[in-house]
Amino acid sequence: MKNATLVGKMVRDPVEGSWQNTTVVNFTVGVRDGYKKKTEFFKCCAFGKTAEFIAQYFKDGQPISVNGDLGFDEWQDKETGKKRKAIKLTVSSCTFTPKDTSTTEETTTDADLGNLPAADVPF
Repeated sequence: MKNATLVGKMVRDPVEGSWQNTTVVNFTVGVRDGYKKKTEFFKCCAFGKTAEFIAQYFKDGQPISVNGDLGFDEWQDKETGKKRKAIKLTVSSCTFTPKDTSTTEETTTDADLGNLPAADVPF
């Protein structure tokens, strides 16, 4: 099993849908790399009660901690026809993460992570 935990911020509101009478939520989490000082984006998907919880309590810009199974999402690009692949976390659990209250310059530059324009998110 390829289990991983991501702690970051929602970069847009979760998109809710259904699959075989089960609630499904897709969302993206931006995780700040403290060493390289850059943000990496991870596609996430949750099902059932976990999906309902995320859809109800998490919105764009909110801190979030998710745990689940790492895998790949594969698709064909509509414009170029090339096959694409991205890491995707199938979420099994989710928790609230307190907002960072420190006042260091390093953490305050990350304050607007959740308000990135959609064009800046790679998927």
